[in-house]
Formats: sequence, C-alpha cells, structure tokens
Amino acid sequence: MNNKDLYDVLKEAVRELAHASDLFSPLPAMGNEEAALESIGLDPLLLPDIVMELKKRFGGKDLSSCLANPSALVTLGDFLDSLSTSLAHGIAAPCMVYVDDEDSNLFVFKRRFDKYFSIKYFSDPLAALEFILNDATVALVLTDEVMPGLTGNQLCDRVHALKPAVKFILLTGNPNNQDDLLYHSMRRNRFFEFLRKPLDFENRSDELRNLFASILETDGMPK
Repeated sequence: MNNKDLYDVLKEAVRELAHASDLFSPLPAMGNEEAALESIGLDPLLLPDIVMELKKRFGGKDLSSCLANPSALVTLGDFLDSLSTSLAHGIAAPCMVYVDDEDSNLFVFKRRFDKYFSIKYFSDPLAALEFILNDATVALVLTDEVMPGLTGNQLCDRVHALKPAVKFILLTGNPNNQDDLLYHSMRRNRFFEFLRKPLDFENRSDELRNLFASILETDGMPK
C-alpha cells in the first residue's frame, strides 16, 4: 500500500476517533508528507490511540512497532513510512493459499497464476485451516465463501484468532445475499478485498496478478 492510500485509511480512522472525542480533529483532505504532525492536528501523544484504531482496519495486525522510535516521528511522511514498514509481512518467501470446494475453479486459477506465485490449493477448508495455522510462510488467503465444513468468513475468523497478520480475500458467487454478506464482512474489518465469482480472467488477469503481488510484496513476475 502506497502512502497516498495509507493516508486515506488514516483519515478515516482519525475521523472515527473525532466523532467519539474532542481530542481528535479530522485530517486535511490532502496529505502533505512534509507537514509536521502537530501542524495537521496529530498530537504525538495521541498516536497510540490512532494506531489502535488503524489496527481494526488492517485485520487486527499489530502495528505498535511503528511507534518504537517516537522521536523520529516528526512529519506526516515519517508516520506513514513507519506505518508502511509495520504493515509489511516480513516473510522472505511468502505463500498464497486458495480455498475453493470446486476443483474446476482451483484448476483454472492454477493455470493462470501458478507461474507467478507460490500457491497451495485446498478444496477442504478444514485442511486449509490446519495448513495455514502451521505454515509460517502464508501471507495471503483467497477463499470461497460457501463451502462445506467452514464458510470463508468462519475460516478467516479462526485464522485471525491466532494469526491476525494474514490477509484474506473473499470470493463469493452468492448474488442473492451478496450485499448483506459484504456488509457484515466489512463491518468486522476482516477482509482486504472482495471478489465476485466467476473471476473475469479474460479482462482482469493483470489486475488480479498486481493485487496479489502487492499483498505478497513480490514483483509478480514468472518464477
């Protein structure tokens, strides 16, 4: 995530805090990375509260390391850079897990993306859960929602209880309950992105590859 996108998330977090407390003020619409934190209303003493609010928006990931050197956080750019570093997964060879009970979907996905990323495929969400919890290289999980044994939301809940830094993308082809599902999923701040099934490989392959590469922090080039 670049600093511009990160600032947009920061604005939303601070706006939420400002609704609850007079100690916080909404941030400017545009972020000037050279601006001193205090000049835009970011009191350094309140940064821990802001980081806690940001944690909710990043799947429960611990961002406290961005405050490890408070004297170095002088400008907005300093704070955004420190946040960006905390968000990095730090895995040397990150792995993606794709979970879908339809083997045909796994087969097509494998043909499209196996040459770009390290991917493990599961048709059984319970087997996927065991792998994810026991493999330290998993940085991203792409999961179907409607599956026997566990839904995509349930799989995400169980993983995040023990490994909150793992990012999830939810796939769903459930048009009748789509809006309700996405609403409740977004309220819980669990998913990095939502994708509708069937995936449009003809028109979106490059877009999807870039999305996965940005999360896995790889170049997305053939292996």
